[in-house]
Amino acid sequence: MLSVWNTLECFLGGLSDHPHVPFVGTHTPHYQEKANVEFYKQAMGITLEERPIYEAHVSEDLVQSGDFFAITRLDGLDQLINYGTGGIAGHSVMALRFPNEETGRNDLYIVESQDAWYWPTAGL
Repeated sequence: MLSVWNTLECFLGGLSDHPHVPFVGTHTPHYQEKANVEFYKQAMGITLEERPIYEAHVSEDLVQSGDFFAITRLDGLDQLINYGTGGIAGHSVMALRFPNEETGRNDLYIVESQDAWYWPTAGL
């Protein structure tokens, strides 16, 4: 029963499309994050380190075509994918620059393919 509970903790949370609902909103609750961090450690030998940086502000001029951004959501699904693939990222996006004839500059776009309801824009 303890193993079943430990497994359920990895997946139960962040189940709604309402960001401000406690425990089941779009966010992953602390117990779920802790369970998935422990899964990484026990099952994959990966120790995640918490960092005090929650937002990174990067100048648009530093981002070039082909730059890759990897995201891991501690929701159980990403960890299951990571366990099967040996990776550590559950979601990825890439920067692409396209010429803008009006301005003469290359406009920056962040491109992705996803269909998860908990991301701000689903179905891209």
